[in-house]
Amino acid sequence: MAVASVPPLDFTATSPSGTNRAGGASPAAATEFHDDDLDALDFSGLEVTDVGIQVEHQEDPLQGLLEQVAMLYASGADAQVAAILADARNQHRQGALAERLWLMQLDLYQVLDQRSEFDQLALEFAHTFEKSPPTWLVHQDACPVAPLPPGTLQFKGGLEGGNEDGFAPLQSALEQCKRGGALAWDFSRVTLIDPDGCARLAACFDQARQRKITVALSGVDGLLTRLAPRCETGKREAEGCWLLLLNLLALSGDTAGFEERAVDYAVTFEVSPPAWEPVKAAGGAVPAHSAPVAEETFCLSGQLIGERFAGLADFAAGHGQVVIDLARVQRMDFSSAGALLNALTPLKAAGKTVVVRGAHQLLVELLNLVGVAAVAQIVPPKR
Repeated sequence: MAVASVPPLDFTATSPSGTNRAGGASPAAATEFHDDDLDALDFSGLEVTDVGIQVEHQEDPLQGLLEQVAMLYASGADAQVAAILADARNQHRQGALAERLWLMQLDLYQVLDQRSEFDQLALEFAHTFEKSPPTWLVHQDACPVAPLPPGTLQFKGGLEGGNEDGFAPLQSALEQCKRGGALAWDFSRVTLIDPDGCARLAACFDQARQRKITVALSGVDGLLTRLAPRCETGKREAEGCWLLLLNLLALSGDTAGFEERAVDYAVTFEVSPPAWEPVKAAGGAVPAHSAPVAEETFCLSGQLIGERFAGLADFAAGHGQVVIDLARVQRMDFSSAGALLNALTPLKAAGKTVVVRGAHQLLVELLNLVGVAAVAQIVPPKR
């Protein structure tokens, strides 16, 4: 099948970021990147084949291939990525671009936990490029975090209706807390949610509100990220998720966000929109998968899908050099990469030194593609 080509993605003129891959534009000239901006990109000349999306590049064709692979990986097309890399690796065995391509496949094996394939390719890499190959990296699943404040109750397991080990301590704490008292709950370890679990947690917040109990929350950014795709206007399958989302927006003091989603809730369930009711809360919400650690880095982990990097601006406010650790990030979608560019651009414009470190090669290529290299130093992991 013939493959149609499209002009290269031009981030110098049409990109919302105002930057290019070579870093030619000033960070101060960048404007915000929005999901809607993807509609402006012309993909009319693009054809999807059994090996993916072909993108024409004005420079070395291999550069275009690296960008194509980065985009496919960001969208979750691991099988296509593996096939393209395996085929291209046999054709490209020398030069800096070829080495980057090989590193992408090694890192794909690392992310997919395919140790034997990694070791075999590492030996071939050493023979081909006549240098020491990358080593298998062992990371903790999550970022190291500072100890929780004394008295903080950390939710255990998934936010699922049948998780008594998680909900029983919350309920007990509510029952033992005096009227007008205070509680501190952390949800940073929650990775699974279901509507019943969300409804149970929303009911806990309702109890706290009725008894005038102050609730300090941490680690809720991950919950908000997981709730967003389940709260789709017009779909009634997950009312518990809607109820929890509205509670979290109220607890965070996000009046505008609450009012917007309250209207969406009313339209979906054909009821009057819930009224804004100020909730007595203590402390700010701390992102579920981001935390400053001993080295004062902003650490991220897991799959970053639809990520908006809440907390990064506050973290950066207290640091002249902003170090973002991506060593534990497996995947970042295109929207999140654009959001990261948006978050970093004003930091660079304010004169801060921004360092993005530890990203595997598949992520590095994506970050380069959207223009992050224009506003931050990208430091690969020590291999």
